[in-house]
This record gives sequence, structure tokens and C-alpha cells, in this order.
Amino acid sequence: PSSMPSNDQRLLLQLLLLLPLSSVSAFEVDKQATDIIECRTSVKHAGSNFTLELYHGWAPQGVKRVLALAEHGFLDGLPFFRALPNFLIQFGIQPDAIKQRYWQDQGNIPDDPSKGIAFTDGVVSFAGYSRNSRSTHLFITLGNQPGLGRRPWEVAIGKVTRGMDVVRNIYSGYGDKVDQGRLQAADSEHYIQSEFPLLDRIEACTVRRAPSGLDERAAQAAALEAAVGQAGDDDQEKLNREEVEENEEEVQQIEEDEDEDEDELVGQASIGEEEGDFGGEGEMYEGEAALGEMEREALEEGNYEAAVDEAAVAGDGGDGG
Repeated sequence: PSSMPSNDQRLLLQLLLLLPLSSVSAFEVDKQATDIIECRTSVKHAGSNFTLELYHGWAPQGVKRVLALAEHGFLDGLPFFRALPNFLIQFGIQPDAIKQRYWQDQGNIPDDPSKGIAFTDGVVSFAGYSRNSRSTHLFITLGNQPGLGRRPWEVAIGKVTRGMDVVRNIYSGYGDKVDQGRLQAADSEHYIQSEFPLLDRIEACTVRRAPSGLDERAAQAAALEAAVGQAGDDDQEKLNREEVEENEEEVQQIEEDEDEDEDELVGQASIGEEEGDFGGEGEMYEGEAALGEMEREALEEGNYEAAVDEAAVAGDGGDGG
């Protein structure tokens, strides 16, 4: 079996576990669980893929909706219809009219309370237009954007953790010129191909849910907590053993002291015999025997004061004989 960490080692392990958290501050607050969406795009750069991590602790309603969108294929084929350099990339309108109508029929989702997550590079959020207006529109921030996150629908749901260089290379030559209404029309594909042929798209996404609803860091924290708890149990058991041993030593010392006191009392009775405290020879031996018997009975019952009292009574009886 492996040896348990010392107090200093446990503290070091905790600090090491927390170190990555401090480097990204608010991003790591209250994640609770992480699900991952990996997307392949039409962007001709660095493998064309990006990875999005979704954090339930940031925005549970938003994460639930995005996972449903991805698992039902809504994200596949989405054009990046609004690409503004150094600001954001927006997507979420499906050229497939059947898919778009289905999710419109699902209605909007309620706003998640803001956790104060800063909109720094790679943060993902829903776009909206009023309270409780989140539906399918999403955006990814490019660089730090302190002006975002002030509206109730602008709540971070996750972050692009791999492939931000791909995201930055999404074609942005059209800016925000694409008519979002036309994208939802029956001829949306014709509209895109004829007027915005260079628009990049998400080609396909796959979802990888966190095992047992926990992200890797949460699992590490749980393992460390278990190890520390076990070490604490071992320390408590050691303390309990030491306390029992101390108690046993105290009992042994008390027994030894009682034996010494018994010997002292017997010795005092012998001295009384030599000094003629008892009335006669027969009475002297009879008193001594009575004293010894009563002492032993009292001492065996653990009552040292009773033994002393019995000795005094026996001595008085001897004098009266």
C-alpha cells in the first residue's frame, strides 16, 4: 500500500490542484461539470477544428439547450453569418428549413443568472434581443470584450479551449452584411451561394459528455479530497491508539500506587504490634488479621479511602480489646 501524504504534502497537492484555476480566475469558478463539443469547419487553417467546453455551473439552461442543438444535428451546416474582427463570430441560423422551423417551435429558454464571467477571448454565449429571448443564436468573442455580458441574455455558457486560431481565421470579409431574415427563407442556400459564397461554416459537430457529470478537474479534486480524508482518518486512529495507551499507563500507575499504599498500611499495622497498640498477644494477632482482610476487600473494590477507614476502625477495635 502507498504511504499517505504528510500535512505539508497534502497542502502542496491542494495548491498544485488550484494553481491552474488561479491562472484563469473567473473561468474556473463554479464549473461543476464539463461537456465538450468538437466541431469541424470549412476554415482552411490548422486542421479546421475547434473545441468548445460547456460549463453547467455557469449557465445550466444555456448548456442544456446547446447540447440538445448539437446532439440533434442543428449545428451541422451552420454558416458563420456575422464575423467582426476583434469583436465576435456569430452563428445559429440553419439553412435547412425543417431544422430551423423545428427549433423555432421549441421556443426560447429562460435567462440564466449571470455568474459575472468576463467575456474574454473565446467565451461563448447566446445572442438575443430581450429578456428570455435565447433560442439558437450563439457567438464566440474575439479578444477581451468588457462591453459584453451586461444584458440578461449575455451569459457565458462555455469557452473555446482548442482551435481559437481556426476561429480567428473564419472569413470576415462580409462583416455583418448578411440579412438574417433571408437566411431563414426557403431559398437561403441560393441566397448564400449567390451573394456570400465565401462564408465559412460548421460542417459537423460531435458531443462528448463528461463521465458521471464530472469534469477531469472535479474528479482530481474528489480524489485528492478522498486521499486527504483517508489521511485524516489514519491520523485520528493514531491519536486514538495513543490515547488508549496513555490511559492504560495511567491505570497501571494507579494500581502500582494502590499496591504501595497497601504495603504501607500493612507495615503500619506491624509497627503498631511492636509498640503494643493492641491489648494482648491474642488480640494483637486477631486485630492484625481483621485489618488485613478488610483492607484487601476494600482495595479489591478499588476504594482506597474505604481501606483507610477500615484500617482505622480495626485499629480502634484492637485498642478496645
